[in-house]
Amino acid sequence: MSFTPIPPILGTDLSTAAGDVVLDLGCGDGRWTTRLRTLAPYVMGLDVSAMATGAAVCGDVLELPIRRESCSLVIAANLLRHLRDPTEALRRWRRVLKPAGVLWILEDEPALDNEPGALYRDLQRLMRAISSDGRGDLMTLARFQTIVTADHGWMSAIFENKETLNDEAPLLQILDKLGGNGVEEASRLAAGIRQGHFAYGRGWWARWTGRAGG
Repeated sequence: MSFTPIPPILGTDLSTAAGDVVLDLGCGDGRWTTRLRTLAPYVMGLDVSAMATGAAVCGDVLELPIRRESCSLVIAANLLRHLRDPTEALRRWRRVLKPAGVLWILEDEPALDNEPGALYRDLQRLMRAISSDGRGDLMTLARFQTIVTADHGWMSAIFENKETLNDEAPLLQILDKLGGNGVEEASRLAAGIRQGHFAYGRGWWARWTGRAGG
């Protein structure tokens, strides 16, 4: 499934960090990492599964194999929701930042019924229910604000995610198989995707820097 679009301010941070290491945490299959590299050449993906191709490193996002104060930019897209202790994760990620470094968090926002993104929300719930490796629960803005913006240095915004579903075919294969095995919810979701009702809905981003006025 697609990832969050690159906000303009993140694009600016990436271009500013063009000569330094950018760390993409939880890079998965590397699609997001590849997009980031169009704006900054030294983007290193890190994921425990090592699915990504290219300059990806197999490692734990909580036990980073990175020296302290070695990265100018750390990015975690659709990762915070998977972690049992997001607050501790944020502390550890900030340790590897240079003094003027920037930490970016991007996540989806769960939709209400009949809102754009409701189909995506229900799909997330189904994938989570059928597999322990499925995508984590969507994190509400209220929970995000409690966890992420509890200290100084943060700025954040909500945006409409108008990305398209870029792996529709394999996703439909999974849903059709589940539907054939009697999972009615899977059949409903597959029908919604085929009818063009899929939308990611809202997303939010948060940007932290310890630099005064940054």
